[in-house]
Parts: sequence; structure tokens; C-alpha cells
Amino acid sequence: MKKYNIKKVLLCVLLSIMMVATLGVLCSCDEPEPPSLPTPPPTNEVTLTINKNRTDLIIGQYEKLKATLENSKENITWSSTNPQVATVSNTGMVTGVSVGTSKIIARASDLSAECVVSVGLGNYVPEIQMESFSGDSVSIATVDTVNLRGEIKFNGKSYSDAYFSYQLSDASAGEIVNGIFTPFKRGEVQITISAIWRGLDSNTLPTLTKTVTINANKNITFFVNGSEPSDIELYTRSNWGNKTFTVSVPFKPTAYVDGQEVECEISSLSTEKIVQWNTQTLSAVKKGETTLKLSCVDGGREYSTRIKVNVLRPVVDFGETLTGLSLIDGNIDVEKLFGEGAVLLDAYQNGAPLEVRNNCVIGIKTQRTGLTTTEVTVYTEDVGYNVTLKGYTKIIRTKEDLKIFEVRTSSPFYNETTDTVTIDGYFYLANDITEKGDTITHSNSYVEFRTSNYEYPNGFNGVLEGNGHMITFESGVHGFFGNLLGNSVVRNVAFTDVTVSTSSSFEQMSGAGVVMAHEISVRYGATGSFENVYVGIKTGVQIGIFGARPAWYDIRNVVVEYSEEVRESSRGARGSLFCEDNYKTERKDNEKEALDNVFIISSRGTPVEYSWSGGYRAYAKNQIIDDKYQGVAFQYSSVYQCATRQELKQTITQYGCNLKNFNSNCWDCSSGTPVWKGLA
Repeated sequence: MKKYNIKKVLLCVLLSIMMVATLGVLCSCDEPEPPSLPTPPPTNEVTLTINKNRTDLIIGQYEKLKATLENSKENITWSSTNPQVATVSNTGMVTGVSVGTSKIIARASDLSAECVVSVGLGNYVPEIQMESFSGDSVSIATVDTVNLRGEIKFNGKSYSDAYFSYQLSDASAGEIVNGIFTPFKRGEVQITISAIWRGLDSNTLPTLTKTVTINANKNITFFVNGSEPSDIELYTRSNWGNKTFTVSVPFKPTAYVDGQEVECEISSLSTEKIVQWNTQTLSAVKKGETTLKLSCVDGGREYSTRIKVNVLRPVVDFGETLTGLSLIDGNIDVEKLFGEGAVLLDAYQNGAPLEVRNNCVIGIKTQRTGLTTTEVTVYTEDVGYNVTLKGYTKIIRTKEDLKIFEVRTSSPFYNETTDTVTIDGYFYLANDITEKGDTITHSNSYVEFRTSNYEYPNGFNGVLEGNGHMITFESGVHGFFGNLLGNSVVRNVAFTDVTVSTSSSFEQMSGAGVVMAHEISVRYGATGSFENVYVGIKTGVQIGIFGARPAWYDIRNVVVEYSEEVRESSRGARGSLFCEDNYKTERKDNEKEALDNVFIISSRGTPVEYSWSGGYRAYAKNQIIDDKYQGVAFQYSSVYQCATRQELKQTITQYGCNLKNFNSNCWDCSSGTPVWKGLA
């Protein structure tokens, strides 16, 4: 039988166990790890949060809130539901204003987040603090005053937004006006001062009331000529316009301390020498206002009172009316009023100051209904006149005067506040102006600017009364008036031998009416009119008399005559009367009302109105509508267009036109057609 060594067997068994354990470990290291959970995808949700949902503040304290907006770049806006309690800036800075509660809200991307803010006093109380003195009592003289204006002291800061009221223990002791106490007599008085501050008052906080004692313990009095001082009025001249005026007064001031006379000093608080004085008299030196101080010294302290002195210029009525004036020019005959070499210093109309420039009074307000009668007060250095003026806004006498109708910032009608040029008033043509001057031009940016559809703020809005006279001019880009506004009236005038600038072709003008106006700019309720007017165009480019014209502007008793030399626009014919869109859909019911007895003489035979962009045309009553034209077309019921005057005469007879409405002072209708007198 074979024998085994027990030790060797045990050793083998132990080695086998260790090998199995090792192999197990090695096998476990090679096993794959279990799969991990998937990472959730990032969210695109937009969120808005504030770093706090509530906070506490003390009045005057501030805190910066921070709002966080995720997944959006939109700006965050801040607001307070109760700004009287707490305000917030556009960066989230919150300030406590008064006791209470408010919500501070941040908004962005249709989201909102809020923080409730409670505002209180903390451990502090508001108190009244006087501006001009400390403590609870003040000693003064009877001539003194005391400033009782106060402020609120709170948490180390001063606030001036409180409302103060006052109550005197003895109403006969003095008065308080605008927080200033003036004593009436010697003695002691208690004044209770109450404050209302940011919703708090003395009923809720006793510290918002304060009592001060004022002791008027010294009787200081001043007298002038034995009476209490009062304001003094003097004049620069003793005689003016057969009237006498006070230029000096007796002046003897005295001062008393508790009934004893002391030395009284006189001084002027003005840097200019308005008055002068000696031991007995106070005299005027020049116009102006000054304050004299009367003072005395007692116990090393100065006491004083003040007297206002006003030196005026004597004013009398001139007694004669100045007539024939262009009031916008202000060309008053100064030497007739004040004498040779006189210089105007200032002027007023109904108390309102006027500008004086180069001895002219600028800015006189005038009427637009005709002759203006007004009174102005004009002054030299030492005297003045109330003078009655009769005139018109502007009397047109020369070619230079026509520049008044130009729409530009240099116009006397330019309003710097509104940046507009509205030429208003009554303009009177005194004679014929047949010498051509410079071209009438306007600032493009003003003429073409409009505030809303078809409404232009700049242009002529007054009355031009032609009185049967004639004007010869050269038209610039925007015609004679620039724009005619809703209340403008042009009547009884002939524009003859008009030259339309050849540079004013359609390409450069953008469709402006080259002869009279770029636009007739009115809407509902207009009262303007263009009546008893002759327009004769001698040379230039035919584009039309006006630009757009709404229905509510009357054009009646008008003759327009184009000579053979007038050329058509290089872009094709425009209208002979209008050259832009004229609101045909709004105007049809009152065509006859707005246009009556309008006669056009033109060999071109173009439509009365030719809309380049609107796609329609309007023809005279006696014209045949072009059957080849495919757009909208209609005819005016009281507008006639003919090639010659002979043809026009026949048309007037054929249609039975009423020539009686043509003003006989301007027209000669004896030939059967209206002819401007002086042009026959």
C-alpha cells in the first residue's frame, strides 16, 4: 500500500485554494462594468428669478436686487407697485421712501419675478431741525425777522421735502409769511411748528412738532421824514408831454433804539447808481430799481431795514396815430416821436415785450382780417410814448418786399420752439411790381416736410390783398408761396410775365407745383381761397400751377394763361392746373364748390390735372377725355381750358359761364372773356 506524506498533501491543498482565489480575483477584474444612466439633455426653458423674495429697508436706505434671466438675452425691466413707498432704478436699485409695503417686480420674456419690500423707521425717529438757528429760543429786535423754515433730520440725513405749518400763541405779536416771522411789537411769543413728512405727522410722531420761543427784546425803529419807511417811486424827467413828474423827494431817515435816537446810515444795495441822496433829498439818476438800506448799531450789533426805490421813465400819449406802416418791419418814425437822433431802447405791446432792432420794433402782433390798429409803448433811455399804430402786417411795395413770402429759417415768422415757418397776417400790395427781382426760393426741407398725410406745417397762411395790382416774378423750385396752408387767402392780384426756372424740371422738383405752390395743404374745415387772380406764365417748363389740392380749398374766378414759349416737362405733360394727387375719391361731391369759374388758356391741351403716381387724370368741362387712356378719368364742372382767347370766348358763350362774379375792379369782361385791367 502506497503511503502519502500528510504535510505535502496539506501543502498542495493550500496551494490549490490560493490559486483558485487568485484566479477568481483575476476573473473578477476582467468583468465589464454595468452601463451608467444616460445624462438628461440640456433644457431651453427661459426662467427669471430675483435673489430675494422679500427684504426690509429704512426710509432713505437702498439695496441692490439682482435678477437672473436664463436662456434669454432680453433686457430686464424693473417697476414698483407703490413708488410712494419704494422706488427702483432700471438696474434694480431699491430705495425706501416712506413707511409701508411695495412689490418690486422684474420683467422679461413675458415672465416676472417679485420681491416684497417693507419700509419702516427702524430704531430712528424723524425730528424737526431749523435752518437758521439751533435750540428752542431766539432773541431779536423788533426790526428783525426770523427764518422759521425747517428740515427733517432722520438717520443722519437731512430732508427738505416736509410741509410745515405754524401757530402763534399771540396773533398780535407778529406774522409768518413763507416761513418768515416778522414781529409787530416787543415781547415774547411761542410758535408751534408742525411738520408733515412722507405720510407721517405730529399725530403719529410727537417728534414732528416743535415749539420755539421768540423774544423781541429790543425796540428798533426807523423813520423817513417822521413816518414809517415805504417804497418810493421817482421819474427820470420832471417834464414830459406837458406833464410834470417827481424826480426827487425829501429824504431824512432816523433810527431809534428803545426810543432813543441813534445815528442812521444810508447805503444802496445796487451796483448801479440809480439814485443819489444828501442830508435832505433823494433824487433819481437813471431808470431802474434799487434797494436802500437804513441801518444803526447798538451793542456792537447792526440793525437795518430796507426801502425799495423804483425810477421810472415818464410815459404820455403821443396824441397822433401813425399810419401806413408795415408792422412786421416795425419801421416807426422814431425821430417824429422823440426828435432828431433819438434811439429806441425798448417797446411793449399790451404789456408784452417787443424786440427793438436798429430803431425798429420787431414782433408787433397783427390781424389777418385787414388793417391793424394797435397801441404800443416805446421808450428811449429816459422817456416814453404810448402811440397808436395803423398798418398791415406787411405793405408790399418793392421786389425786395416779395422775399417776405419765402419759407426759410431767416424768415421773421420762423418759430424756433416748433422749428416751423408759418407766414401769417395781412399783406397789402400797394402798387404794381413789374421789375423782376431775384428768384423766389424756399428751403426745401421746410417746404417738403409734412406732419401727417397731406398736412404741411410750413408756408403761407395769411391774406395777400392785391388791390388789383400786378406782380412779375421768377419762380423757383417751389413756386411763389412754397406751400399754401388751410387758412391762406390770395385775392385780387395778377402774377404776370412769370418765368419758371428752367432748372426746375420734374426730375429735380419731384413733382412740385412750379408756379404758385408746392402744395395746397389743408384738411377738413379749411377757409382758404385763391380768387380773382390772373396767372400769366411767359417762359419755363410747364408743370402746373399747384401741387396737390384738397377739396376744401376754394379756387374761383381765376384765369391761367400759358404762352407759346412755355415747354412741357421732360417727363411728359403734367396737369395745366394741378400736377399731383388731389384726393379725387374725397373730392367728387364738392368739385363745383371748390373750383368755380377757372379758365385756362394753353395751346398744349394737357389735362387740367395729371397724376403721375395716382393713375388718373382730370379734364376741363369742355375737354374730350382721351379714349386711349386706361386709368381713372373725370371732368371738373366749372373749369374750362382752351388754346386761345378767341376759343375761350366761344366756350364761355357756349356754356353760359357767369362772368358777373369777376371783380369789376380787377377785370374787364366787356370783350366776353375776363381780362385783367392793364393787360388788355
